[in-house]
Amino acid sequence: MRLMDSKELKFFSLRSFMILLYIIAVAVIPLGLRMRLVEFFSPVETWHRLASKTTAEVFAQFRLELLVIVTLFIIIAALLKIYYENEKGTIANSYADYPVVAFAFLTVLSALFSPYINVAFWGYFDRAEGAFAYLCYLFIFIVAASLINADVDKKIILYAALAAGLLQSAIAVTQFFGFDILKTDLAMRLFIPPEYLSGVADVQFQFNYKAYGTTYNPNYLGGYMAMIFPIIFVKYLFTRSARDTIIWLVMLIISLAGFFAPTSMGAFIAAGMAIVIFLILSRNEFKNYYKKLLTVIAILVVVFFVSEALSGGMIMRKVGSFYKNTLETIHENRDRESVSESAALAPSQEPSESRPAENEIVISRFPLDSFASNRGYIWRKSLEMMKKTILLGDGFDTFVYNFPHWDPGRDHEIYRIGILVDKPHNTYIQVALGAGVLGLIVYLYILALHLKKYLQVFRRRGLKEENDVIMMALFIGWLGYLFQGLSNDSVLSNAPVFWALFGLGVNYVRNALVTVEEKREEIDKFRKVGIRKQEPAKATKPGKKELQKQRAQKAGTKPANKSKKK
Repeated sequence: MRLMDSKELKFFSLRSFMILLYIIAVAVIPLGLRMRLVEFFSPVETWHRLASKTTAEVFAQFRLELLVIVTLFIIIAALLKIYYENEKGTIANSYADYPVVAFAFLTVLSALFSPYINVAFWGYFDRAEGAFAYLCYLFIFIVAASLINADVDKKIILYAALAAGLLQSAIAVTQFFGFDILKTDLAMRLFIPPEYLSGVADVQFQFNYKAYGTTYNPNYLGGYMAMIFPIIFVKYLFTRSARDTIIWLVMLIISLAGFFAPTSMGAFIAAGMAIVIFLILSRNEFKNYYKKLLTVIAILVVVFFVSEALSGGMIMRKVGSFYKNTLETIHENRDRESVSESAALAPSQEPSESRPAENEIVISRFPLDSFASNRGYIWRKSLEMMKKTILLGDGFDTFVYNFPHWDPGRDHEIYRIGILVDKPHNTYIQVALGAGVLGLIVYLYILALHLKKYLQVFRRRGLKEENDVIMMALFIGWLGYLFQGLSNDSVLSNAPVFWALFGLGVNYVRNALVTVEEKREEIDKFRKVGIRKQEPAKATKPGKKELQKQRAQKAGTKPANKSKKK
């Protein structure tokens, strides 16, 4: 069965409408900003930081509105496509459909049983990533994996996502050098409604002289670029014509600048790990792209030193800070182990003096609490919270209500009492607390299944055709996003792009698997035909006349003619 749609793409058609919807998902939503006046009713009123409020919000609510509307139209278009084309045999389920449905079921069930059901479905007011957002991601993924079969359609969506990444990079570079384009009068007129514009004297964002693009946080921009940059990197290495090489080289330089701009260590490590895996997988093709790889390294060095010089050493300060904190954590851990050993070898003569008083609070400092910019403490407490979410989670975006903000044993040098911790800074912990540990297992199974299927295709096909290169590029970008998820959360600016491109990657792999199976069937048929041709003719039992001829030949006489004369 051929899954490719070879029809010509018409401007006014269901296919074009589907492509437009996915362009909005991968290009407009990540860049879209619009101020909304949110009237938030909190389920907890015992602390002013969590109390109900009416506040202006720019980065989340508008994106959620777009996401829900786009997803509804995608579902309608998918149903129409299934209705009109199901009999043609061009529609088939992907290998990830059933586990995705299971993950969606656990997401909804966790939200329904959450004590904060409204937040669990619609999300916290400044994040807006509850169960409805995750259901939209999953619908976008399933439709892309099963119904967008034409190579032209998939390329248009992919290139739209990359174009948005380049625009994001351009915005990030201006922010990195102190000129925030989002604070200009023109930009404010675009994302602030006219009825509120007269009352807004100035817009103050949380980060100054740091690149965050339109993603609200430098770490989120870094995570976004850890997905976009590797895709452009792989595509550049396998360009064939001079024209394509120049175009992708320019795109590579812009995306590399946007990749450096947020100075996110998590993004640097994630993209680096993804590229190392690419170099290992494509080692047989190294002789074909090593010159372009050297060009990339040279550009990387130039961009790094230029950015370092113009920013006053910001990148090296960030790297040095990460290195220093990691070493301090390791040394602190060793020092505590040595103190514990010495205490065990030389017990105190007055043990009563070391005991805390009856009303004294003992603050325990754990060696890894300051790891990864103090994420270690949040991860440790999150793992303790996961003991209650084995089967079902507390609902997505309810982390802020379940985290122990008033933990008396917390290290006040890292997190003082009263600091609001609203996210776990880890996508996998976020899933485990939102959809349950069982939901995390299903999610990891989806990822592992795609990893297995892609490697099967890669071993059989290599990187000979253009689709093979696109599959590899999507796979490496996919890995970059998954690696950055170890230190970042899922957010509305990044997640729709990931799930849409993930769906396209699954679609490419599924079609490749079908093509491989068809070729295998053809080879088996040819082999069977060849065997039949080589087989000698089977001996048949001779007739009566043939027996007589054979006997006569042996006797040296002619066979007798038994016909009677008239």
